[in-house]
Amino acid sequence: MNKKFMITSVLSVIIFVSLGLFNARTSNNELGFTWYAMLEKAPLTPPNFVFGIAWTILYVLMGVSFSFLLCAKPYKENIIARKYFNLALIFFIVQFIVNLIWSYMFWTFRNPFLALINIIILDILVPITIVLVCKVSKKSAIFLIPYMLWISFATYLNLYMVLYN
Repeated sequence: MNKKFMITSVLSVIIFVSLGLFNARTSNNELGFTWYAMLEKAPLTPPNFVFGIAWTILYVLMGVSFSFLLCAKPYKENIIARKYFNLALIFFIVQFIVNLIWSYMFWTFRNPFLALINIIILDILVPITIVLVCKVSKKSAIFLIPYMLWISFATYLNLYMVLYN
């Protein structure tokens, strides 16, 4: 690993984890937790503490993925990568913003239906992002796979709440 990648990784991880933490702190409140406790939850719903751990790990992986994307050499090595670099970067940022919006729809507005629409959009954006990112950096794409799997699981949890509450 070169120095540029290490610095980019540390900064990206700090940014992604910080934004995720800031998002969690600003969208969640005591009323939201009380409301959530009363909801009927899916049988596979993990204990509450798992969500914080899972999202921290996922934001770290996103930060590393973003670093691989930024440090790819699309302009020198590969004409296909050069073609997809900007598009991959745009999709990466857009899907991350959509990810952050989910918390406000679910926790702040306490609206599982809007959150479900949001996460379905995310379920579409993330695989597209992975495909685009893969054209620039396979390593970057690999780090996004656990995230895609987790949001698929989160979609199941969210759908269950919409159907049974």
